[in-house]
Amino acid sequence: MTQPFKFIPVDTGYERPNFPWRCGAGAHWTRPCTLGPSIHGQCRGTSECAPTRKGDRWECRRPASLGGSCPVGPGTDGSCSQIHPPCAPVRTIRGWRGHLTVLAIVLMLSLIAALHSESFTRASGVSSINPGPLTSRHAQFVGEQGCATCHAAHGQGPGGWLAAAFAPRDASGRCVDCHAFGGSAEAAHNTTFEKRQDVAQTSCIMCHTEHKGQTANLVQIADAQCQTCHTEKFDHFAKNHPQFGPHYPYPERGAIQFNHVAHFDKHFADPRYKPNAPTGCVGCHRLDAGVNVMRTTKFADMCATCHTDQITRREFVLFRLPEFNESKIAAAKVTEACGPSPAELESLKARLNALTRGTPSPPAKNEPYSSISADPPNAVLAYLLGVPADDPDAYGESVQSLVLDMARDGVMPLADKLPASAARPALLAGLNGELVRRVACAWAANREYEPPPEGKGTTGWKADGLTLRLVPAGHADPVVRSWLDFVVSGPPAKSKEDAARLDAMRKEMLSTAEGPGACVKCHALTAASADKLQIDWSKHYARSGPQTRFLHAPHVNLLGPDATCTVCHKFDSTADYAAAFKTLDPHQYVSNFKAMVTTTCSGCHAAGKVRADCQACHIYHRDHTFKKRMVNIDSAAAN
Repeated sequence: MTQPFKFIPVDTGYERPNFPWRCGAGAHWTRPCTLGPSIHGQCRGTSECAPTRKGDRWECRRPASLGGSCPVGPGTDGSCSQIHPPCAPVRTIRGWRGHLTVLAIVLMLSLIAALHSESFTRASGVSSINPGPLTSRHAQFVGEQGCATCHAAHGQGPGGWLAAAFAPRDASGRCVDCHAFGGSAEAAHNTTFEKRQDVAQTSCIMCHTEHKGQTANLVQIADAQCQTCHTEKFDHFAKNHPQFGPHYPYPERGAIQFNHVAHFDKHFADPRYKPNAPTGCVGCHRLDAGVNVMRTTKFADMCATCHTDQITRREFVLFRLPEFNESKIAAAKVTEACGPSPAELESLKARLNALTRGTPSPPAKNEPYSSISADPPNAVLAYLLGVPADDPDAYGESVQSLVLDMARDGVMPLADKLPASAARPALLAGLNGELVRRVACAWAANREYEPPPEGKGTTGWKADGLTLRLVPAGHADPVVRSWLDFVVSGPPAKSKEDAARLDAMRKEMLSTAEGPGACVKCHALTAASADKLQIDWSKHYARSGPQTRFLHAPHVNLLGPDATCTVCHKFDSTADYAAAFKTLDPHQYVSNFKAMVTTTCSGCHAAGKVRADCQACHIYHRDHTFKKRMVNIDSAAAN
């Protein structure tokens, strides 16, 4: 039978359960001293006994449990010869319990006194528990709610305050009632770092502390606060700030190709263009306050003087009449659609004269067919009709049938040849149906079209000879832009032959040597997706990091516009900018400029010179905005 456990007390010779202190040596698992600490926590174990005087001699009184009298004995002055360093006595549980009990009683009495005095002093604006005034900006929005705007427990009494003291959330939860960010308010920099497992959640009050006075700056953060989270520490920007990236600040190209090296070293130095050339960077870039980049001015202000004539000379050919082996258009059908031709009218007049004179009319001559064109169809026409451009027997009937339809119905037959997904009104905007009928009638009768004198020398849709074409009205012609968009992002090819025709049309339209492809000499061609291209018509600029800012205006205004830009932005004459810009990937790009390094900035931003704190260049929050409901305008009062 198993015996029950029986507690057997062990006499250690040092049992003081009622003392508030215990020996420090005993607390660290060593032998405690015999005397132990005093009731006030003072160590009394520096000697092993207290010698006693008998006559003119001192006797050792060390107890037998500690070895009895020591062989050396006391000193002549009565001091114990067995001296030890003092220990640090520690409180016992009883001591801590009594101490905390007294402290709790004091705190409770203080709280009662504070709450009692609060009810009498609130009207005067003075409170024993008021942490201090809000900043002037926050004070504008608390309104009648007062403290409860941010502190939910305010006004709920001591019970609510006590519950709030143990609640896991802090006042940061109320911050997002007014403030909004591009990401989570509790994520570092409002960004989720999926690849970093060591990034902890944050809260607003980690960096922003209120109740410091009306003029306090809640936004200003010390560098030490930033480096509590950042693992890579540095003392000062000019000393050991991490180096910039290898392409900084040019991570990607913009929408417009502008070869700075070629323009400054070649074109602007040419005596023919020098009078119109800008004197510096601010001739084309404008200083916008509060914007990281220096935006460029309009085309009309900085480019039109040299490039407008080049644009209007790059015509877009919609229809070029090709060569035919034989006519597949009956003369009767041409006459039916267009009326008699000038040659037919002359023949009819001769016959009428012959009948009037009573003489037989001459027999009609049956001359062999001779095409007025010796050219193949243009790539756009071949694509729209789905015919090969190098075989007259294959494309002849389709082209002549379209010509006859145009002679009857004007623009509609051309519109019907466009894919259903195409923006037909935009592609054929301004094309006059009567013009189309006249030129088609001439071609159907195997004649070149001769436009009237008033139709020459202007922009817009034109026809003469064997072509129907568009003369651009200038920069950003909407029809040219629509056709280029259609070409680069047209419907997918249905067959290998269709793909070849689509490729030929793109090469013809996007050629930088001739035609409307001059646009892509400046506007970048980009891969929008795996099978779609796009032309960057709207200007956009290389984006800096979401937490980085650099304002050009104060730098240019401080140093002057003539030399400021080239101090930091240095040309790289070895970069093959023109070739690199043609890549469809904006990130696979070689800049006109050399990458910047930290020494580019530290010449000014150094200790004792210009400010170099973290916030001079970095922003913590991403896309910080204010919620609309913060603004509550009384429409009646506003009127």
